[in-house]
Amino acid sequence: MASPAHRQSDRTVRINVDLGFRSYPILIGENWLNDVGAIVRKYAAKPSAMVFTSPHIGGLFFPQVAKSLRMAGFRKVIRHDIPDGERYKNQRQFDLCLRALSREFPDPGNSPLVINLGGGVVADLGGFAAG
Repeated sequence: MASPAHRQSDRTVRINVDLGFRSYPILIGENWLNDVGAIVRKYAAKPSAMVFTSPHIGGLFFPQVAKSLRMAGFRKVIRHDIPDGERYKNQRQFDLCLRALSREFPDPGNSPLVINLGGGVVADLGGFAAG
């Protein structure tokens, strides 16, 4: 169950998902491109990140996000593209997300921080795959 949202700063809202020992925060923000690494590093001790995005959004913003993550100490930053459009919110694309996660991060004890760079289908499938 999610707790009420509260602002971390002018640009960040944190929602805590209370699942006992499996609890986690969800951070929602804007204008993070150069600072995303430092912002999420406070909440993620993990040394790696899987970024779900679309070809268009990833082409525009992934290089900046990846650079910020690496500068914040993330050793491995992987991009996985999900095609644009509601018709791609399907089992096949979800399976491809899970395969990308298991291929790039085969050790279950070394799961990455999942970042959804985009909204809509990317946020839905990426969020579901993160779970």
